[in-house]
Amino acid sequence: MEEQQHAAFLEQLVRAPEPDKPSTPLLRAKGIEPLRTDITKQESVDAMAKAIRDKLATDAGAKLYGLVNNAGLLFQSGPIEWTPVENYERMFAVNVLGAVRVTTCLLPLLRRSQGRIVNVASIAGRMAAPSQSAYCVSKHGMEAYSDCLRRELMDWGVTVSIIEPGVFSKTGLYNTFHDGVQKLWEKLPGAFQEDYGEEFRSEERRVGKEC
Repeated sequence: MEEQQHAAFLEQLVRAPEPDKPSTPLLRAKGIEPLRTDITKQESVDAMAKAIRDKLATDAGAKLYGLVNNAGLLFQSGPIEWTPVENYERMFAVNVLGAVRVTTCLLPLLRRSQGRIVNVASIAGRMAAPSQSAYCVSKHGMEAYSDCLRRELMDWGVTVSIIEPGVFSKTGLYNTFHDGVQKLWEKLPGAFQEDYGEEFRSEERRVGKEC
């Protein structure tokens, strides 16, 4: 990095190392400051934003030049008729509203630096995937939010980009898909289970396991 340019890095949700973790000094030695943040809680995001402002204030001319909204959640995904409204709310809270909270808090800093915002959406934000309605809805929401943000910030010189990954086994996003299908199945009324049948349930679990 150029002199007087500093970046604050955070692992969204609650995955950043705690202050006493062995990895924390190693990250700080590389100029990375981990900030433990729950993006579903406004007070946690406000505290993160304050920490960044305080860090920048220690060096004259330091600015925040970039933000990557990378948090994502795929929770108990299954057919629409199986999926309770609470699952939509839980995924939307992380996949869309979390990014909105973080972006809104840091936008004044990014406007002043004419920086860059990168939002991680998904191929699910472009096409509908059966048995992933709640996830697709949230990722379509991220796409729309990013498009609006891009148009609004163009005059400020702030660029907004989106990344649309496909399915990658190394991310861990689908690790709970198999169990999630089973949990949804167990909550279905007996009449629904009879309508769908064991063969359908087994196929749903198999597809999730292969992702």
